[in-house]
Amino acid sequence: MQKGFESLAFIFALPHGDPLYEEFENSTQPPIIAFKKLILKLFRPHRLLIVLAMPGPLPASLRSRILRLLLLHWCPKDIAEEVHCHFDTVYRIQENLFMYGSPFRPQFRPKGASRKIFKIAENDLIAYLEDQP
Repeated sequence: MQKGFESLAFIFALPHGDPLYEEFENSTQPPIIAFKKLILKLFRPHRLLIVLAMPGPLPASLRSRILRLLLLHWCPKDIAEEVHCHFDTVYRIQENLFMYGSPFRPQFRPKGASRKIFKIAENDLIAYLEDQP
């Protein structure tokens, strides 16, 4: 087995008889290459064990229910039990409500096209053009 990757089979729950486990164990390639190939093979759709992904946004009905219970001064942990969501979600909505007056954070995104030249480069360009006759 590649040095430094002894617990890899445990992490991905590969049994000893698995062809991927055997292939990785007998690999003569550099460890990072063998690890990359194993990851690519392991996460094919038919081999996928568990993929942890961020959950989607809360439905508007659930968010409004949380907001209503917060305005009625319910405890965040009680709200989380009532609506069946994580209490950190309720705390985040409560924090946004106190800080921004809305259950959502404001979206700070620059409007319009991005600058084609940085401010420092623009200052240097202006200084250069002033020096030229």
